[in-house]
Amino acid sequence: MKPILNIFRSVRTTNILIFILMGILFAGALVMPLFPSYREINNTNLFNWLSEVPLSESWWLYLAILTIGLLIINTIVCSIESIIKKDRTKRWPLVISPQLIHLGFAFIMLAHFLSSYMAAHGFIVLQEGQGIRFRNGDTLYLERINYSLQKGYITHMDVDLKYITPEGATMKLKSSPNNPAIIRGTGIYLKDMDIMSAKRVLLQISRDPGAVWALVGGMLFIIGTTLLVTLRIRQDTL
Repeated sequence: MKPILNIFRSVRTTNILIFILMGILFAGALVMPLFPSYREINNTNLFNWLSEVPLSESWWLYLAILTIGLLIINTIVCSIESIIKKDRTKRWPLVISPQLIHLGFAFIMLAHFLSSYMAAHGFIVLQEGQGIRFRNGDTLYLERINYSLQKGYITHMDVDLKYITPEGATMKLKSSPNNPAIIRGTGIYLKDMDIMSAKRVLLQISRDPGAVWALVGGMLFIIGTTLLVTLRIRQDTL
């Protein structure tokens, strides 16, 4: 166990893993144009796509995921050891700021993993009064399409939605561009509207459980970077 721990707490291991990852990604850039299956990779989550594609086409992605996983373990082990060994009696913010950056990186990678495994995205066209039933039995109805015209152009648009659970609970929601309706972690985005032939809208329904963790990771990364730069500058000027 100790030899394995020694490997993961080494900065040299970090450099090797990054070098290997860059090589894998370079190989992937050469492989992707050779197979038409990669045209569909953005239409579903990554792990669903991987389950449908032959290993001969996706081998480099498995290697990249494995390498990133090892890099995350290496980052966590190095951060823990750094906190234990450093003198915490002085300049504690300066000691902890690099670890906040590392923790932010780990959360961002966790977010990508959750999104790759559990995210779902789809589009649907609805007219007023039409609806869609989800797998869990919930139903979403488009009640009303609202828009404003100025010189023949739409200047404002939104939709009134009704969400009904299998237990009969009803929620009234509104969705507009850049202001989606959020239902149980699922976003209902108004993407487009047609008022010429028939009043109908294009809705995007997206569920991304990694979004919150990406936000947490990004905030930690920014806080750690800001602390590190500010304290280093202050230390150099003293």
